[in-house]
Amino acid sequence: LRESMKELMQSKELKAMATMVFCYNVCVELTEVLWKSILRKQYPSKSLYMEYMANFSQTVGTVAFLLQLIAPGILNVFGWRGTAMIPPVTMGVLAIAFFAAIIAGEDKIPLAQALLIGTVQNV
Repeated sequence: LRESMKELMQSKELKAMATMVFCYNVCVELTEVLWKSILRKQYPSKSLYMEYMANFSQTVGTVAFLLQLIAPGILNVFGWRGTAMIPPVTMGVLAIAFFAAIIAGEDKIPLAQALLIGTVQNV
């Protein structure tokens, strides 16, 4: 572990990747807890919740498969740096929209819209 950390600290690229992975996980954890609480509020019965999560899991799998197919094209268009910036920029924009919807409250933005934004972010 010590040797791995030493290697990580010496490489600019590995430090950047480690920072991106760490920040991504923090962002996911912060939003996912709130998203799941909204999901439980919107779908209070266990069967409705499980149905939503099953559809969500299928969507994640489909999107992952499609992104694998188009990844070479994305790399060709945006290059390595541009492609690497897509996840954090997308996560940031969607996190701002998600938290703004939550802060605005249900009287201004329906709970279903906040749930939709959170779902898109988690996909």
